[in-house]
Amino acid sequence: MSTHYHDPWEDGVTEYKAADMNAPLAQLDQAINDIRGPENYDFIGQYLASLISNGALLMQAIVGRYMYLPSGAAGSQLYAATAPTGSAQFTIKRNGSTIGTATIGVGGNWASFSVSSDVAFYNGDLLQLYGPASQDATLKDVSWNMIMTREDVGSMTTTTTT
Repeated sequence: MSTHYHDPWEDGVTEYKAADMNAPLAQLDQAINDIRGPENYDFIGQYLASLISNGALLMQAIVGRYMYLPSGAAGSQLYAATAPTGSAQFTIKRNGSTIGTATIGVGGNWASFSVSSDVAFYNGDLLQLYGPASQDATLKDVSWNMIMTREDVGSMTTTTTT
């Protein structure tokens, strides 16, 4: 049979058998897996132009589907254009409970994240980011990108039988 699966008259084929469709169905399975959606979800925000007040809520997002914040918040970033005079620790919460931190060292601009293990979020859970407990004299113009991951990515399978 030719590789033109849509041309039944080629090569003397007048009807298809299930075995003739295995290659096209495998290609369909791959196409379905390719369009299943993004692997990561980005929660992006910024707090610009003023100092962050004590423990200010900087971001609150409602999670719309199952996903998780990976251990160490892999891939996430937090940046302050104006560095703090002291260490600045931001708090990451799930439904009001602390699950990790992002800390900018004295005179630094980039935070290092601390999340001890993967943290699952379900539909309706809140992802929150709070500013440092004490206002820093210089820390401002903060931007962040917290990356969460869908667990089902890579594990989605389809079955085509005849």
